Amino acid sequence: YIISRPFFAFGTADTPALPVLRGSVGHHGNSGCRQSCGMPGRHKPNKPTYYPAVLQPRNYTIAKCNHDDFDIRKLGPPDCAVYQTNLKKVLVSANKTRYAANRLSTGIVRPSICLGFQPDLTIPVPRCFTLDLMHLISLNIPQHIVSIWRNT
Repeated sequence: YIISRPFFAFGTADTPALPVLRGSVGHHGNSGCRQSCGMPGRHKPNKPTYYPAVLQPRNYTIAKCNHDDFDIRKLGPPDCAVYQTNLKKVLVSANKTRYAANRLSTGIVRPSICLGFQPDLTIPVPRCFTLDLMHLISLNIPQHIVSIWRNT
């Protein structure tokens, strides 16, 4: 007889699908980084889409987006303890207003389905989620290189 112990290593998906697996906001959210890096986003006036702008634009005064420049040299691997703290913050939200504020600050919408796996048979959340390199390597870079080669 066979004993089966499947191990869940990496939650891979494209950009629109990974938030469903992670239980997080999409890549246009304020905290939309797939690696839970903690870099807050910025948005244009009266527009809901956040962008991962490292440097603060000049004369930029949008509330909750006018944070200082983000030092990318301080980026580290995803922190499981920070994720658990942020998840708890979202889960104990007292009302819809607090939930919306906690969701905005943490980037977490709900617990990840991957939290249901046995902890000793998986890489912990959020470390188990990978970057979406398919679009970068297969679509974005070749498109720009061809444009450069063709001088268009």
